[in-house]
Amino acid sequence: MGYNNVQRPNIEAMMNLFVTLNELKQTGSIDHAIDTLDIYLRTGDEKVLPSFDNMREKVANSNFREYFEPIYENGYDHLYYYLDDIAPQKGRSK
Repeated sequence: MGYNNVQRPNIEAMMNLFVTLNELKQTGSIDHAIDTLDIYLRTGDEKVLPSFDNMREKVANSNFREYFEPIYENGYDHLYYYLDDIAPQKGRSK
């Protein structure tokens, strides 16, 4: 299989989302990390993000908000529900 050098900004945005969630989780629970990122995606307010390790700047410069903000227009009420659809919990029924 040959690989090309075509940029895949949607995949990179997804990777940045999960990296950010992992970094946010270092100061609390995964649910708190998801809630924090949900607020940021909805509002664009970087001040909801912690300032440690240049978190605000990294998130703002990653530009992943433009790829995930539309999930709310597509029927998701919270980032959690979007994440649950792409990676459902094993054994959990909807």
